Amino acid sequence: MTTNLSGLCSECIDLKKNTRLKDALKSRRATPSTTKFIPKFYFNTHLIGLMKNQNLRSLWTCIITNNNDSAMWASLVQMGMNGSFSGEKTFTELASLMLQIKTKEEAGISMKGLRYFEHLTHFFSLLSESSREYEVFRKALGGMSIQRIW
Repeated sequence: MTTNLSGLCSECIDLKKNTRLKDALKSRRATPSTTKFIPKFYFNTHLIGLMKNQNLRSLWTCIITNNNDSAMWASLVQMGMNGSFSGEKTFTELASLMLQIKTKEEAGISMKGLRYFEHLTHFFSLLSESSREYEVFRKALGGMSIQRIW
């Protein structure tokens, strides 16, 4: 409860009067045409590095512009048919593993006997350095148990 006539607390009134905050909110933000002038050390995040891949960037924009997932899947299929992922062994092996898992789930078959290819095995071993993060990944997309990797 506040005693001010405006109904705002004193901290909120201070924020409302803060000219530095007002100026920061009014300043222009980066646009796609001006981002090339931003120093590169501001972009040292993992997501920015991934967005340098043209295929991932087009998938990302497809997801952002469309509210449904079907456009993203259609775009992914089209890229696969065009051979965009032909040099990406780890990605194609992960997609193949996900297809194996879905096929077995729909048929009601046990998950035993899944085939893990060489690139995917190396990828899982790199991810498993943090077992908690790997378990989150494994539950979402599938993969070997942590004991099998070790």
